Amino acid sequence: MIKYLRNTVIAGVLFLIPIIVLVIIGAKFYEFLVLLATPMDKLIPLDSIGGIAVANILVVLLLLVICFLAGILSTGKIMKKTQKGIENKILVKLPGYPILKGFMDSMSTTKKASENFIPVLVAFDDSEQLCFEIEETTNNKVVVYVPGAPNPWSGAVLYMDKSRVKRLKVNISEAIENIQGLGLGTENLIK
Repeated sequence: MIKYLRNTVIAGVLFLIPIIVLVIIGAKFYEFLVLLATPMDKLIPLDSIGGIAVANILVVLLLLVICFLAGILSTGKIMKKTQKGIENKILVKLPGYPILKGFMDSMSTTKKASENFIPVLVAFDDSEQLCFEIEETTNNKVVVYVPGAPNPWSGAVLYMDKSRVKRLKVNISEAIENIQGLGLGTENLIK
């Protein structure tokens, strides 16, 4: 349940980033929420909780609820199409947005990838590399994802002969940790 809430809030944040881009809009939105929360603050007999005004606590809770609701909305096909259009035409031109988007996407990609990626050691001419098997084809080929280091979510897809691919007895988390650590602790992986 907590993972669902966390993932939905993250999806909401990713959905809201393209919509609330400018800091001025965010500041005006916060001011508006404080105006809304201030009358509710007077209904609650406490002036503060732990030194924080109740209105500020209500604003933060309201923002989390809005992110959660936006996360639910973001799963719709029309909203995803709209979000992609805004990203592709406007937001990619903003400095830093592609980096932030890539970071947020990698958080949600890790779980999906762990279900399909099988750590393997791929033999090239005179070297071997830690990769991930995606699937086997009917013509004795293996679809292999070759990750970059230290960012395993940037890489290439290769189609290798099955004889060049050796499955490893490690889980994806150990393999990713090895890639992010630039190969540190490899001896434990390729036994």
